[in-house]
Amino acid sequence: MQNNVSISYESIIELANSFRQSRVFLTAIELDLFSALDGHLRTSAEVAGSINTDHRATDRLMNALCALGILRKT
Repeated sequence: MQNNVSISYESIIELANSFRQSRVFLTAIELDLFSALDGHLRTSAEVAGSINTDHRATDRLMNALCALGILRKT
């Protein structure tokens, strides 16, 4: 099968970034992270304790959510 479709490097990067962004958001949903926050200010260690995850991994996930503008750090 021959591929006659031309896709730019920028389009490939955009597609990869879109997947990463949605994966970060979906992971937070799957872990029920937003319920653990419940609108309160909580540290990543507190959230990790609530959802039974590793503190460092939860901190990275929450930082990624901040970078996406979904959470805000104070």
